[in-house]
Amino acid sequence: MLTDAQRRIRLILEARLNNTEIAKLTNCSRNTVAGWRKKAAAIGITLEKLDGLDELEVRQLVTPGSFARKQSFAAPDVGHILSENADRGVKLQTLYQEYTDGLSPTERPMGRSTFYRLLEQHRDRNGIILSFEYEPGEMIQADFVGRKKKKQPLLIDLDGEEIDYDLFCAASAKSRKIFAIAIESQAKLPALQAFVAMMTFFGGVPVIVTIDNFASAVTTPRRGNIDAVPTPEFQELADHYGFGLKAARVRKPRDKGIVENAVGIVQNDVLAPLRDRRFFSLAEMNHAIQERLTVLNARPMAGHNNKSRNELFEETDAHGYRPLPSRAFEPGQWLLRLRVGRDYRVHVQGNRYSVPSRLAGQIVNAKITTTSVHLSHLGKLIVTHPQATGKDQDVVHTDHAPPAHRAARLTTLGGIKALVRDIGPNAEVFVDKHFRINKKPAATAQAAQKLCALSEQFSCERLDRACQRANLIGKQTVQTVENILSAGLYNLSVDSSEEPSTPAAQGNIRGAAYFADLMNAQDEGDEDV
Repeated sequence: MLTDAQRRIRLILEARLNNTEIAKLTNCSRNTVAGWRKKAAAIGITLEKLDGLDELEVRQLVTPGSFARKQSFAAPDVGHILSENADRGVKLQTLYQEYTDGLSPTERPMGRSTFYRLLEQHRDRNGIILSFEYEPGEMIQADFVGRKKKKQPLLIDLDGEEIDYDLFCAASAKSRKIFAIAIESQAKLPALQAFVAMMTFFGGVPVIVTIDNFASAVTTPRRGNIDAVPTPEFQELADHYGFGLKAARVRKPRDKGIVENAVGIVQNDVLAPLRDRRFFSLAEMNHAIQERLTVLNARPMAGHNNKSRNELFEETDAHGYRPLPSRAFEPGQWLLRLRVGRDYRVHVQGNRYSVPSRLAGQIVNAKITTTSVHLSHLGKLIVTHPQATGKDQDVVHTDHAPPAHRAARLTTLGGIKALVRDIGPNAEVFVDKHFRINKKPAATAQAAQKLCALSEQFSCERLDRACQRANLIGKQTVQTVENILSAGLYNLSVDSSEEPSTPAAQGNIRGAAYFADLMNAQDEGDEDV
């Protein structure tokens, strides 16, 4: 996940947004963005040069020396001030003086110009509605459709019980093309999957996506001019696709008027015709919804020269969207501000994952997916570990330890087995048996290092199968493994439970029975004599 500084310089270099828009998306002032833009032009930095740079490296390029500290001012009571000005005719100059006089010595007053600008931003517009004109590919607005059970189809299980679900809706701002999908809930994972499906449906990336303040996407709702704080998962989604995530103001539906209108259309033209149907899975319901959406988006609109939403989309938004990223987005849960221990391990959900030893004592972030754990520092991915099975497990990369620690670790069986863990489980068994037979840690460590050297010549799968054969025949030596690999015997299976097979009978061999009969005949002859 990118930091504000990394996101700010990328938006500046992409040159798709002005300073004010970038400032709102990256939590800084317009002057800061202007200064960064001027410095970036002076040093000739490009998007290619940003790859692999963390936040500190970016700041050292753009603002060498010191970092600007955010200014914090004492907030005035805007509602009371506007009421005094509008209802009682008190001049703003007098109200500003009262504001500064009422502050304690430790509070910092804002300047007169800032004070006036704040009041202007909060001033009532007397119900005047502003109609926005959007450029192609500029914005997608997204929201959830409210549940109206009498107007919506039912989702039921095999026992006939009704299952709750949510309907996600989105609309492209210029062409008004509509997307909708039913999901199990507004939890993070289903909501992220709905956004991924939305991006695939529109086939491109807009500049900004405007959303409502639902809990899985926003940690702190937008209040007035204070922008919302997105959750780490949704901020990562925005960074992956490269769009700016903007939350509408609380109880200000006009901030996302296009999708609010689309929600009503979906209720009447998509869901209402399906209100008498019963569905047994979300996939079945979404198939029916997509059929209705296809008809809706192909229907001519009277206010747009009888052109359909699909036609307007191909003429406008389709040319304004950027292509989708080649790499698919992988949803996951973020854990922020985890401190690395002195043993250069991070505790994540009851298990310990290693990072490079230089990061001991530092703060890292962890992204947990269904199969892996990604650890990043200052906005830069450090390492990806496979997710541990169970609890209280150590997932360690041997290269993360300093040289002295790596040498010390090879004096224990666990440390030696960790050295060959990437080869496979049979290599670990090989090392375990070698250690118990020889009882010399140094010799076993040398054998493990030789196995690692062989992994550069042979695939880990082939080497692990060679170790398996060596284990089955009871020869835990590296020379045996090399001979098996050279002779290609790693493909042969050895079953230790099999009994030795009896040789096939041969006609020209007398065998033991012949000589037994001969001896018996001689004994009988001696008795007759």
